[in-house]
Amino acid sequence: MQFMRKYGAKMFFAIACLLFVASLAFSAFSLARYVTDSEHNNGAGAAAIGCEFRVDNGGLGAFINAPYMQQVAGNTRPVRMNSWSESMLIVTNNGRAGLVYEYSFVFYMPQGFAECAMFQLLELEENGATQESAPSRLHAAKKASKLYHIESAPEGSAPAVRNIVEAQETADGVAVENEYQSLINEGNEIVLSASTAVLSEEEQRGVAKRTFATYYPAAGTDTVDRFVCPVGMEQSIGFRYYRMTINISRTANEYRLKEGESQSFLLRLVLLNRLDSALVDVAWNSADYWQTDESGNFTVPKAQPQAAGDYLCRWATDDSGKPVLDGSGKPQLEAAEKNADGTVSAYRTIKVGTCVGITSPCRMSAVFTQVTA
Repeated sequence: MQFMRKYGAKMFFAIACLLFVASLAFSAFSLARYVTDSEHNNGAGAAAIGCEFRVDNGGLGAFINAPYMQQVAGNTRPVRMNSWSESMLIVTNNGRAGLVYEYSFVFYMPQGFAECAMFQLLELEENGATQESAPSRLHAAKKASKLYHIESAPEGSAPAVRNIVEAQETADGVAVENEYQSLINEGNEIVLSASTAVLSEEEQRGVAKRTFATYYPAAGTDTVDRFVCPVGMEQSIGFRYYRMTINISRTANEYRLKEGESQSFLLRLVLLNRLDSALVDVAWNSADYWQTDESGNFTVPKAQPQAAGDYLCRWATDDSGKPVLDGSGKPQLEAAEKNADGTVSAYRTIKVGTCVGITSPCRMSAVFTQVTA
């Protein structure tokens, strides 16, 4: 515990930034809504598309706000700063009409994140197992793509449509290693075909979770504020999204789903370059998270604080349920530590520091197209 109290703030600052959230909204749709079904009531009828798209986002999602590879002083090798966020993508043909489908993936990512991230697709073996004996290749993949990112905008312009190009180095000129390059060298490459990123014209509302550092104010024998825990607050804000259409190059029978077939991929995502400071350097303002009446009095909180670690956090209220205000007339937060015996220590008022990360909503979908078997 003493170690965490001494180094907790530094440790958290080193692991918190923008998350890739792939669990908020997933959908599967088809370019052809209905297909002919000759077995329907002994005649011709309509059969809905029988394809399924599932996503399992169980991987690491927090990134340091730094390039994936960070150059250090001298002639030492660059240091890897981030681990990949990984999401399983599974496409299945559940149809019963003997139809065959091709498919493409569509990713929707907020602009500020998409322009700083790179991604990779792996086609997994049937069981998708992890290879513990091969640390440089963590997953049992059959094929792997190169590393890709959205091309940088020409100086002085910001086109709404950009190509998706190979990522070879960070903005600082540090080369990025492809852990699955051996698969590509063996001829087992997933090649992207005419894949583009289109920036939406209008903002769309989405729930962002900003994470702030919190501290107990110096008191008694303490001479400095003591770090408590990271606290997340959700807020609806506007995003411009990139729609990234990922088309996979195919041979005659590759990446086609016959009836009853399923194929699994792993989407790997990580920061290539630092996020714009304007995205994460947001000052704490508790008034943003409360509703007010006509007189400006705080009435109902719009969001509840979400504490990390062995802490609980809540809005401070008096006996009547009204928020306790600080010296500037804004609501305050308070936190309590969970004890090993299951009890909770007394709640204490906390100070909220800088924003150390933001979680923004991303979406995935799949497009299925009927083809001739």
